[in-house]
Amino acid sequence: MVFALPYLKDLPYPNDSFIIRAITIFLATLGNGTVIMIIIFCLIWQKQMIGIGDQLHEFDGRFGAKLLGGSTSSFHPLRTFVTIAVMIAIWTAVVIMELRYKNGIIYLITSGLSQIFISWLLLQYSLMINALQYRFQKLNDTLLDATKTPIINENSHQERNPSVDRLIGEHLILVKQARTRMFNVFKDISRHYSFPVLVSIFHCCCCIVYDSYFYIVTAIKPATGSEIVEVFIESLFWILMVSYPIVVLSASVTTFQVEAYRTADVLYDIKEAFPSNKVIKSQVTNFAVELLHRKVDISPYGLFSLDCTLLRTISGTMVTYLLFLVQFKASESDL
Repeated sequence: MVFALPYLKDLPYPNDSFIIRAITIFLATLGNGTVIMIIIFCLIWQKQMIGIGDQLHEFDGRFGAKLLGGSTSSFHPLRTFVTIAVMIAIWTAVVIMELRYKNGIIYLITSGLSQIFISWLLLQYSLMINALQYRFQKLNDTLLDATKTPIINENSHQERNPSVDRLIGEHLILVKQARTRMFNVFKDISRHYSFPVLVSIFHCCCCIVYDSYFYIVTAIKPATGSEIVEVFIESLFWILMVSYPIVVLSASVTTFQVEAYRTADVLYDIKEAFPSNKVIKSQVTNFAVELLHRKVDISPYGLFSLDCTLLRTISGTMVTYLLFLVQFKASESDL
């Protein structure tokens, strides 16, 4: 990939200009450099990733039968299949369209392979988040089952079975232990992916701006009528290749955070279901205090959140830099 970079400066470009050539070479260099950094990072910290897998396996072995209903499947098969299938379809479309051109193989080697690698990394992270979200959902559903125990009126002569209260208390302790274990796994995963995701999203944002700018410049001054259609379709798939995994990741993070914060609502439901039980009330309060001090926020090094607010930030950044590049192109044309 790196050895093909010098050939980019000699390739033909629609509406050729110094800006387009400079940005193309810069992004290709940035993409290859990003891939090299991520590979080196993963090689250095591969033991940490293996440890995360071991922790998930240990969690499923210890709590799976009791709290996950005996199911340790981490993914929704249909949703996972559709997500990966769409990504593969986008990759295939980009490869087919580039191979139609004489020098398309150069673009694929210098830019396409690095973007495929980066998009797969972001997609892999979203699948890891989905695995965590599944387990948090099962824990919340297990907690919610505790509220289905019939409540005895305090003025009623019917007595509550003390063994039921004891079982509910033990159940709360078990779920609390399981959630603490999953929170630690979440912190390890978030810390492991912080650097790769940070550099990947930066590269993807640059590519989105460049591909959009490339289309706008060609649309303003196309050489032929058919050229604008070809450039539009090609630019669309290149944009999708870097933006689709970001959208999937943001949606996965948002769903995961909603599920993680739902635990507090479930605890309040349990507290209302057993208003006169001091033992359960005390355990629920301690659980809620622990949740208060363990916030679930997925952000690389705390710089920005990876939930759906990231899409709004990227959109605003893209519009700002597109306006700057288009104005700079106009100034270059006047010279």
